[in-house]
Amino acid sequence: MALWDGVDHGEFYIAAGVSGDKLCICSVVINSKINQFILKRPKLLALQVEILDDDYLS
Repeated sequence: MALWDGVDHGEFYIAAGVSGDKLCICSVVINSKINQFILKRPKLLALQVEILDDDYLS
């Protein structure tokens, strides 16, 4: 299911947060391809982690 016009595939998001006396928030976007914006920025590209089926499926 595509969420935006011009996107022909589904997107997956993970959002996690912990609150109490501190606020800690983490967000993760899972894509099948790395966006061109990120590919052109080495610091952002270095943050990418490949997720393989073999790592998670038995």
